[in-house]
Amino acid sequence: MWFKNIIKQEYRVRNPILGEYRQQKIYLRRYQCKKCSKKFTTPLDSVLNPYNRYANIFKDKTEQLIKRRYRSLRKTKEDFNTFFNHSPSHQTIKNWLKTKPENKIHNDSIVYSRYYCYDEQYLRINGTRMYRLTLYDTIVNIPVAEKIVPKRSTESITNFIQQSTKKTINSYNNRSFPTIQKYNGQI
Repeated sequence: MWFKNIIKQEYRVRNPILGEYRQQKIYLRRYQCKKCSKKFTTPLDSVLNPYNRYANIFKDKTEQLIKRRYRSLRKTKEDFNTFFNHSPSHQTIKNWLKTKPENKIHNDSIVYSRYYCYDEQYLRINGTRMYRLTLYDTIVNIPVAEKIVPKRSTESITNFIQQSTKKTINSYNNRSFPTIQKYNGQI
């Protein structure tokens, strides 16, 4: 029997925030193995990630809030305060959004005005310079697609626009952009 090799130890207290249930005090029993003398605790990985205070449901809610329309991190914090009566820091919200492994976001909204603006920004991810390519609907005021690429080149911009749109006219004050439009058949 496995429980004969285990010594029950003290309780460990955790105070996670569990969405609509707010902050709860949870007592987790610690155990010690008699053979190897390692200590372990009952895992809560399905609800909480290790060393995190907020439940995984908050990450899902953050993605849903950001997906509907672009909001700053501080405004998203205010939304959390309105809906959940709890406001995580803007740095925590940034960390939740950062854990997404994909490097492309594509909005599947049906209602677009088809007046798009293209923008690019450079950013640093783990000390490496990357570029965020964004296709933005100016009338509806939402991003259509975003992609993070390691190099800003005509090929990467062309591929991004081809994947994100279907035969639309884009304009941008970039010297290489008319050649990209010509290549896409937009001019």
